Amino acid sequence: MNDPLSEVIALLQPRAVFSRRISGAGRWGVAYSAFGHPSFCAVLEGRCRLAVDGQRALMLEAGDFVLLPATPGFTMSGFETVRPARFDPKVTSATARALDTPTYGCSAAGSSSTRPMRQMHGQLSRSWTVAHLAKTAALSRSAFFERFTHTVGLPPMEYLLAWCMAVAKDLLRRNDFRLDEVAERVGYSSASTFSTAFSRHVGQPPSRYSRERRTSRRT
Repeated sequence: MNDPLSEVIALLQPRAVFSRRISGAGRWGVAYSAFGHPSFCAVLEGRCRLAVDGQRALMLEAGDFVLLPATPGFTMSGFETVRPARFDPKVTSATARALDTPTYGCSAAGSSSTRPMRQMHGQLSRSWTVAHLAKTAALSRSAFFERFTHTVGLPPMEYLLAWCMAVAKDLLRRNDFRLDEVAERVGYSSASTFSTAFSRHVGQPPSRYSRERRTSRRT
């Protein structure tokens, strides 16, 4: 069965750098400075509050998993106001290469976002709409849009675009596919429409992106 989370992690090409177990009760909190490389957290028991810089705070419960592809600053704490202890991951970690992929948060495995995400990842070349995705979740469009955005942290079509572009960048880095083949694999009907979307999202044409990545590999 298609597993979106496994695909995101595989695209990040992670390697172990360091791990840190955090436990707390009552008034507690720890603040991590921006790291810029992939990281994740899994809640083993209890509940906590996660506040990523520039994002709305989330409540995490036992069984929740959060993947941060390019880790910004964040604070993890209990639910009482506290001055958090500061921690800088760069002091104790080696550098690692990270890809620009969407942040992916998983709550309960049976959430109404799970099936649509599997569909998106499994059929990336399909022309998805919010209506199609809402149907796979057995929800109205408005209810699906609200639940998906709350669970994942991005609206469904914004998430799909970010994932398509992450896959496209990975394909372009490999240099194993023609531009029209990359376009088809990520759901675009032509190389020109893909090039326009890629340039708008990434800030440079796909041909230039591919060329620069190949050059950086050789140097």
